[in-house]
Amino acid sequence: MKRPFPRYEVLGLTAALALASSCSPNNSVKPGAPVLTELSVLEPGAYGPTATTVTASTLTCPAGTGEGGPCDPAATTAVCEAVITNNLCRCLAAPATVAAPLALTDAGADAGADAGAASDGGADAGVDAATPPPAAGKWSCSFAPTSMVLYVFDRVLDTAPLDPGDAAGLMTLATSTFVPPAPGIALLGDYASNGSPNEVIFPLLGDFRSAGPNILFTGLPTLPTSRTVTIALDKTKVLAKDGRTPFTGSNLLMDGIISFITQPFIAIVAAPPAPAAPADAGADAAAPNPLPDMTPATITFSNTVDPTALAVTVTAVPPATGFLFDVASTDGLNVTVTPRTTWPASSMITITVPATTTDLAGDALGTAATATFATSAM
Repeated sequence: MKRPFPRYEVLGLTAALALASSCSPNNSVKPGAPVLTELSVLEPGAYGPTATTVTASTLTCPAGTGEGGPCDPAATTAVCEAVITNNLCRCLAAPATVAAPLALTDAGADAGADAGAASDGGADAGVDAATPPPAAGKWSCSFAPTSMVLYVFDRVLDTAPLDPGDAAGLMTLATSTFVPPAPGIALLGDYASNGSPNEVIFPLLGDFRSAGPNILFTGLPTLPTSRTVTIALDKTKVLAKDGRTPFTGSNLLMDGIISFITQPFIAIVAAPPAPAAPADAGADAAAPNPLPDMTPATITFSNTVDPTALAVTVTAVPPATGFLFDVASTDGLNVTVTPRTTWPASSMITITVPATTTDLAGDALGTAATATFATSAM
């Protein structure tokens, strides 16, 4: 049995964008066409968004670029646009690993009396030392469906077509297309004339929005998953202060168009953490089972889940008569499953998120997500 978590309002989240921006004019702005200096795809993270940024110097991707392929994060093409599809890719650095011991390049130092073997060993070590290290990164050509897109300009824009009044933002500042189609998804644009270095509602966006006058786009209610998303600025709305001159840009920024692929809708179920092993436990000691307490299990979604479509089930073997639990979330991405008393003791417990669970864009998981864990005795 479950109790649905309280319904949260995504519109309230996007409406807050308007409160954090300013549309005051700047009478000292230089004349001429506004120049689009950069655009970024901002992906949420535990410590704030990460940006994949396109500038006028961004190049097309090298031949062979593909999801998961090797790449160099320090290369000039670490952020690039695919030649045929025009989709955005970036090279993500591989996680740091512990370095292996260095091979001896002069085996003669340790060869003892066998000088010939030493000389031979040294040669082999030299060959090994010359072997290039594995690639330092992997290509990633898909982005979180909770991403936002930020356009930054070199001067303030004409505020007349950008002022939303009392609305949360405008849905007329850019056109968006989704392949395959995603009916019912809109794109909300929010203009900040002087950047937003002192964001109140979304303080972690301040560093990005303070780079200059900008327009931030968010999916409403969210971007769809497993789609090619293309966003194109409307040149009749993004104008200079004279109200007539459209923005301009160079190379990949010329038309204000960005295209990228969104990641699929998935769910990851994690069991309650097990207690720490005793300090004197051996290296091969079996990990303890979660205690029969009220520590919640967690479910992490890749896109904002539709709370009306979430029906988590919990089963216990042997069956636990009268077992009740609550499902709750504050952001629609991270969900907790908490027993109202304790998890059943000495049981094998399975938590299941059905395959029919959908996100706010209407996309379904397609495959059920589960986690099974055993609890300790009381």
